[in-house]
Amino acid sequence: FAGASIPLLYPEGMLFPSIFWKSLTDGTVIGALPHCLWTAPAACKKAGFATLSEHVKTRLTDPTLLTSTDPRAIQFYFDALFNLQLSHSDTRVVMSRGWEHVSNDPSTFQTLRTEGRLPFGEADSRTRVNELAAEIAREQPTYFYTHSCNQSEHFGVRPIFRWIQDEYADSSEETRNSAVQAALVPILRAWQRAGTYLMKYIETSHEQPLGPVTK
Repeated sequence: FAGASIPLLYPEGMLFPSIFWKSLTDGTVIGALPHCLWTAPAACKKAGFATLSEHVKTRLTDPTLLTSTDPRAIQFYFDALFNLQLSHSDTRVVMSRGWEHVSNDPSTFQTLRTEGRLPFGEADSRTRVNELAAEIAREQPTYFYTHSCNQSEHFGVRPIFRWIQDEYADSSEETRNSAVQAALVPILRAWQRAGTYLMKYIETSHEQPLGPVTK
């Protein structure tokens, strides 16, 4: 939306056009939070939305989002959450004791873990690797199985991916990419479901395709 006026309805869109770069004809900035959500948690929950801190946590901990690596955005989110806390506190407390004393709830401010910050962001975390190494040290496995998703061939997600390919075959690249992005959530759910059923089949089926499973 270069050259056009940017409504204050979407603060992120106004401040970070390099991140939130696409808008609709009605002025909606795709992906940006509307200003009504930049408020106290009670107001967000009353309206049926996640709180600002929950939105910010996703923006900062999901490595697929540009907001997680942009120092300008990170500083902006810190300031926004900080200002919400200051609305119920005396700023002199911060000046004399530090910002960690703003909230009476110690869980409000805490350091983020370096791994496993999002359930769908855990690929091969150090915790899982250590657990696997400990199990192998106690007893050598017969098989070592890993499960990865080939979108065009994996039986759990292939129908979704091929439908997108057929439905948007004649569309522009931007439209196809948007369709793929929109389908990532059902693809992820289908992959997780198929993987779960497959592992249950290997573990509990009377056919025992890989032999008896002890653990």
